[in-house]
Amino acid sequence: DYITASSFHLPIADHSADLILSLFAPAPAEEFRRILASGGHVLQVVPGAEHLWELKQAVYDKPYANREEKHLLEGFLLQERRRLAARAQWNSPELIQALFAMTPYSHHTPAQGLERLRRLKELNVTISFLLMIYRAAN
Repeated sequence: DYITASSFHLPIADHSADLILSLFAPAPAEEFRRILASGGHVLQVVPGAEHLWELKQAVYDKPYANREEKHLLEGFLLQERRRLAARAQWNSPELIQALFAMTPYSHHTPAQGLERLRRLKELNVTISFLLMIYRAAN
């Protein structure tokens, strides 16, 4: 089963979840504490500092690294942190545009950057994730 809801107001009973999986989504610590069962865990997957770096270089005059520290869950104990990274090759303008469209950059990229992106025929890009496992601090 699955549900669609805001992560800030989850339709889940108090202290009923053994595992919360948060993939590239907001992680409201207070709401997670409310629904997490005693002994439960949060698995959070967030973009690493260099995630899609080459795409950012293509569209921004001054690309910026993702701020990994902004994803720390207050009131939780970090039990494990792993970095996963790989390279991916996009070999067509259509695939590059599809990748770009699913990022937040598509909402605030200047026209100049969009034009540079439109001209790309291929893109070799870094894919980087942080996997963090938390448990509630009692």
